[in-house]
Amino acid sequence: MITFDSPLSLFTTLFGWQFYNVIWDVLVGTGIAFLPFLGLLITTVIDTRTEGDLTDSQSKVALARLETQLLVMLIVIGFAGTPMDLTSFQHDNIQARPYAKTISDPAPATVTPAASDSTYDAVFGCPAGDASCTGTDIPLPAWWYGVVAFSEGFNRAVIAGLPSLEGLRDVIATSKLANIADPAVQAETNMFYSQCFTPARSKLQELRPAAFDPRELWLGSATFLTQNRFYRRDLRARVAIEGFPYDASRDFEWETAPADGWGKPTCRQWWLGEGAAAGAQGLRAKLIDEVNATAAGLIPAIAAAFPGWATPGAVDNFAVRKLIENNPPSFSNEDLLLSRNNYAGVGGTMRTAARELGLGSGRQDVLTKLETMLLAAPMLQALIKLGIFGLLPFLLVASRYSLSTLIVGAVAIFTVSSWSSWWYMASWVDENLMKSFWPDVNYLDTLFSTHYNTNTGGLISPVGGTTKFNLLNLVTASTYIFFPLIFSTLMGLAGYQAARAASTLQVAASAPAVNTAATGAFNAGRKVSGKVATVGRASAAKIGK
Repeated sequence: MITFDSPLSLFTTLFGWQFYNVIWDVLVGTGIAFLPFLGLLITTVIDTRTEGDLTDSQSKVALARLETQLLVMLIVIGFAGTPMDLTSFQHDNIQARPYAKTISDPAPATVTPAASDSTYDAVFGCPAGDASCTGTDIPLPAWWYGVVAFSEGFNRAVIAGLPSLEGLRDVIATSKLANIADPAVQAETNMFYSQCFTPARSKLQELRPAAFDPRELWLGSATFLTQNRFYRRDLRARVAIEGFPYDASRDFEWETAPADGWGKPTCRQWWLGEGAAAGAQGLRAKLIDEVNATAAGLIPAIAAAFPGWATPGAVDNFAVRKLIENNPPSFSNEDLLLSRNNYAGVGGTMRTAARELGLGSGRQDVLTKLETMLLAAPMLQALIKLGIFGLLPFLLVASRYSLSTLIVGAVAIFTVSSWSSWWYMASWVDENLMKSFWPDVNYLDTLFSTHYNTNTGGLISPVGGTTKFNLLNLVTASTYIFFPLIFSTLMGLAGYQAARAASTLQVAASAPAVNTAATGAFNAGRKVSGKVATVGRASAAKIGK
């Protein structure tokens, strides 16, 4: 059973070898596959004729050389050129299982071409038992089947021996998907931002407490929720909020309950849902529902990736903070909104807030490029393997079925397949550098979020986070590129030496016959020369007499 990295790699391998079969059949059908034999015959004739008149021993040497090279070519064709049913890819001997566990796929299953559990089935998939379906049964030459099986098995064995990954990059990428899809929740968030958070922030800037942590300045700030002068007592909603019943001790504006029965909760009640009617939720709970709806699995993934956050509430708060960062709230006051739009242009409110949050900064651009590269690398690898497999027939014919071709092709397949091991190692380096840069797990949120500056009232990047984060992304991107590049260079040098050795071996295979013939010719020449010398001496003696 051969196991590949991903469903895409599984299908590109199948179709690569299908292309191999098609191209090989075309080369055989047109006679191009037999041109190397004609070339061998012509080369042998030319080489022997350039040596002058052929003696009997020279003819034997030429014939032995021709036989040896012909035998090598037939062996290469038999084992590395002609596809065989005995070594074929079928539904019951190939499968795919991703290495890394992701938030969207926490338990990667082993899949087959018949049911890959991916969208590739619509194009590449084949129902089990459908012999007419592309990729159901693809014969391979025995040599290349062994090379593919060894490469994939070696790759998986290496990764199995490496430490497991926690998936921090996947958490970062998934957190960017969190979005407020419900317009009503977005409108309520804007109201809370305008009626609770903005006044609380203004009061905080007025008081300027020395011990306040800027990381705590967000809509659900613990300081705002626990102190009376903020959300707990002094600040309330300016309008009635559906889901929060009228409270005479709190809603002193009205002598009696309004017709709809709803009151004006304190900001703490509004946020946490305290005192809400049965079935009603606070804004925080609604935002958590939005996280679960748009970035499913993010909250348990954060808890697993950052075990230092002991309480579920801290993990939920982080997810909500990321959601709010991705969907910057704006003032719900119509006049303020209009004035900001006039200042910033059409849509200026959201653009200005996004700019304040750093969403258009170089930091985010670098992160997006890195995430794109990490997603594209395995896809590129799978397509490169498809190209190698499909073009191997041309390599065999162009090299005249030499032994060195087997080495070159095997090294190329093994090298490209092994890139997955180096990318896995690069991910491991990335995660451990991440932990080293931010050793206190409780502050690892600096990898994700921006925070308020209490001095200016504006949003800033994480304290010390921008340089570190850019450095981390640069290192990660470099390792993803240079690890496979260095390995490919080393394997290329090794493959070159191995190919030379194979060529030398192929030449040496006919060397004994050549050496024996040459030695025989040399000995024969010595005998002839000796006889000539003897006759010459005898004749001279007679003449002397």
